Amino acid sequence: MKTIRLLLALGMLAAVLAGCASGPTGNDIEVAMPALKPGYGRIYFLRSSAFFGSPVQPEIQLNNQVVGRSRARGFFFVDRPAGAYQAKASTSVATALDFSLFSGEVKYIRTEVNIALMGIMPGSVSFILMDESMAEPELRKLSYTGRAVKSEGK
Repeated sequence: MKTIRLLLALGMLAAVLAGCASGPTGNDIEVAMPALKPGYGRIYFLRSSAFFGSPVQPEIQLNNQVVGRSRARGFFFVDRPAGAYQAKASTSVATALDFSLFSGEVKYIRTEVNIALMGIMPGSVSFILMDESMAEPELRKLSYTGRAVKSEGK
């Protein structure tokens, strides 16, 4: 019985560690960030939590187009024209966030995986709009999980 418990605990630890993002940190890619095109805004999706639900990495859709995955301790961004948007994710439950993006604006959206059934099944993904003053320090500690960032002129 003790061996089974130990194996289960090791398996859970491996799943948690495998679910965490890896890659350059927000600090590392800050200098390579491309400038916004006129008429565009930037949307950051970030997920700070590293323990609960970390193996769960749901796709994030923006206006029904997949733009990335919600990965524990990770972030990514997309640049989009100003307009109305809906961020959406599905696990056992679909959730969404409607918002407007203005030209030159930067939005920060935190994703959190809510666990149901005593931590065994993923419940849902929450979207939380964050203020820049709270999001920027958090981004610097997270790993970039998006597409390669090309700086201007390269």
